Amino acid sequence: MIQLKLKTEYSFGQTFASIKNVIARLKELNCTHAGIVDNSTWGHVAFYKACKEANIHPLLGAEVVVSDDDEFQNKMWFLARNKDGLQELYRALSKASLQAISTRSGKVSRLYRRNVLNFSENIIKFAGEIVDSEFLIECGAYLDLSPASRILNFKKEQLSKNSGLKLVEVSDNAYCKIQDRQTFEFIGPKNIKQSPQHILDSLKYQDAAIEIVSKCELYDLPKAPMVHADGDLEKLCRDGIKFRKMESIWNEEYEQRLQYELELIKSKDFESYFIIVADMVHYAKQHMLVGPSRGCFLPGQKVITTNISGNQVIKNIENINAKIDYVLDACGQKQKVLNKFEYDIHEEIIELEFDDGTILKCTKDHEILTHDGYVKAEELNEGHIICSLDKNNMKLSKLRQNGWPEHLAHKTIDLGFIYPEDVIFVNQRSKQKVKFNCECCGSESMMQIRHFAGRSNGFANSKICQRCYPKILCNCEEWKKKNSESQLILKTE
Repeated sequence: MIQLKLKTEYSFGQTFASIKNVIARLKELNCTHAGIVDNSTWGHVAFYKACKEANIHPLLGAEVVVSDDDEFQNKMWFLARNKDGLQELYRALSKASLQAISTRSGKVSRLYRRNVLNFSENIIKFAGEIVDSEFLIECGAYLDLSPASRILNFKKEQLSKNSGLKLVEVSDNAYCKIQDRQTFEFIGPKNIKQSPQHILDSLKYQDAAIEIVSKCELYDLPKAPMVHADGDLEKLCRDGIKFRKMESIWNEEYEQRLQYELELIKSKDFESYFIIVADMVHYAKQHMLVGPSRGCFLPGQKVITTNISGNQVIKNIENINAKIDYVLDACGQKQKVLNKFEYDIHEEIIELEFDDGTILKCTKDHEILTHDGYVKAEELNEGHIICSLDKNNMKLSKLRQNGWPEHLAHKTIDLGFIYPEDVIFVNQRSKQKVKFNCECCGSESMMQIRHFAGRSNGFANSKICQRCYPKILCNCEEWKKKNSESQLILKTE
């Protein structure tokens, strides 16, 4: 018996069919050839190895949307005849992910019809949900009959009579055996089909199936070559110790652990991996934002930008041009926007209205600079004084949190920029608390501080307490006069 189309656990969220159970079912049916046709290729290696152990000829394929119109998402499926066909299929699926259709539930990989017509004979094509006779004849597809749709089966049978395209029957499995249906109904998606969704124990048109598998070669899976990179991993670690200024606390225990980790990495031949990843991360930190994120502001929010001549222009955040516009940071310094990020979020949005009529819409956790320091938007109270770069500090008059229910979707925007090379961020947290007298209010303070090395922010060698910092930040011109050659900012946490 030949099963050309089987879905496994790698059709995520759509099946209850582990590869182990699929192979066990195929053994019961005395299956000689079996094809894996998930909506991805993640299961190819596991399925290939399991079939080889069970003396079953593995056929590797995938199912994907084939459409020139975003409104129609009809699928076809394909099997690779040989190793060249498998590599061609992989390239096509990579292209499909770049041509994806955006839907409410996410992006769906898509091939255009011209992509399918350009396939070589190394890929066997099956009609799937498409019944366009002219297109199927042109690409030489087989007409697959499955329990999924009697209407489609009827159309394909009529098409076969009129066009001469061959019919082949396949399973439409979401699970392996009939008795698995109850479990699938419990854990599976809603609106489960009433048609048989187990691996069928008898199939028609096996002559066409035999013809198909006779074209397929038994090949080995391609293996990626091991990549080796030049570099000294231990030197990178030693440089990291100096960069983090850990020489004073480095002891025998730390040294033993470092040597243990390095020897383990070397024994597994993973040194090149760590060197390459470290280089990628270093590059990323120099050119983009790194780490999980999501925007804080909704479209329509006003941002102060500057042009080359230094003139200030107010723009909506969504209209800012990356790599062209400059924005003012919290210290009033001009920073070039390198990236603009848009996110789709599902969470409550807060609306802040100030006494001058300005309205700000942001996420609840966005921190707003006030005279009491940075305060999350959801923790603000009416009457809070908000610091403004133009020195006209604003008073919060209204705060609304329930205008946008959590189940509604919002689009938020975030801007990414890095400081110029002559501004060096040390990002070192002091373990010891620092005692000093505030130069603004004169009070004695003792707290942990974070050191920032800057060029022209106006707080050079200044000692400012946490209470005074936001006030000074919004009126920093006289501080710039006092400290014309800025080298160090102390920002309290």
